[in-house]
Amino acid sequence: MTKVLTYVLPKVLTNVLTNVINKVVTNVLTNVINKVVTNVLTNVINKVVTNVVTNVVTNAMTNVLTNAMTRVLTKVLTNVMTNVMTNVLTNAMTKVLTKVVTYHLTKVLTNVLTNVLTRVVTNVVTKW
Repeated sequence: MTKVLTYVLPKVLTNVLTNVINKVVTNVLTNVINKVVTNVLTNVINKVVTNVVTNVVTNAMTNVLTNAMTRVLTKVLTNVMTNVMTNVLTNAMTKVLTKVVTYHLTKVLTNVLTNVLTRVVTNVVTKW
């Protein structure tokens, strides 16, 4: 019994304790490392993916909206300015040309008719 208590029991206890401690430490470390690595990787991946997606979407939308708005505004402003300038210039030139032509035709016709009528009347009166 002394031999058992002196030699066997310490070896058995050492083996049992070593195995138990190894298993417990392995399980604890595995769980802790798994949780830490999972949390770190999750946070890093979330941040990286969020940043990448945000940057990609922001850049894509900026480019798309810039190009779309440039095209739309170019077309709209071109059409509007063409229509406005056509209308303004047509109206302005019509008014100006109407006034100029009316004024000059009135003057010319007045002079011509005055001269013609004066000659006709003079000739008629003279012949009578």
